[in-house]
Amino acid sequence: MRTLPSVTNVLDEYIRLPSAQRRDILERVFSLWSPKRMKCPHCLENFHESPTLVKWAVEGQETAAAPDADGRWTVWYCTCPSCQRLVMKLQNYVGSDLRGEFLIRPKAPARSPLAPEVPEAFAADYREACLVLADSAKASAALSRRCLQNVLREHFKVKSGSLSDEIDQVLPNLPTDLADAVDAIRNYGNFAAHPMKSTNSVQSICS
Repeated sequence: MRTLPSVTNVLDEYIRLPSAQRRDILERVFSLWSPKRMKCPHCLENFHESPTLVKWAVEGQETAAAPDADGRWTVWYCTCPSCQRLVMKLQNYVGSDLRGEFLIRPKAPARSPLAPEVPEAFAADYREACLVLADSAKASAALSRRCLQNVLREHFKVKSGSLSDEIDQVLPNLPTDLADAVDAIRNYGNFAAHPMKSTNSVQSICS
């Protein structure tokens, strides 16, 4: 079993680094969340905010970086002045390199609100596709496909068939920019859940 480094060992290793390398590590860390313009993932308003670093109690010592087999982990948070909600991120470092950054509150950025004219049946699929995106891009793609196909069948009254065939029926009637976007979905989204040639690969999810 691999022995995890203790907080003391990590700190000792950091102290032994040349001063220039220690300074580089600190600059990398603080540059990620230095006061700068950012968009709140809750309300989508822009704001400037300095984050706070969460301190951990590990082996009886207070530290900002909790070590494990995958490196060191830090958590930052700040509060949006517009909506007064916390924004929290989890960051993973190996040495001085940032290997991963994960939004933990909220789980995923909010999306622009839908127009009130959008029927609830379509809006519900859209909201669910957004909600699961952070956990599964494939599940989100399948729900997005379902949403698009429902719009094609219920609003445009296309003849039922494969998603590609249904898109073909409406492309001539759409503005160019919208037609390009819908055509891109045909090229990618139809095969999100199964890398096969079958155009009914996610039929069980979308039916």
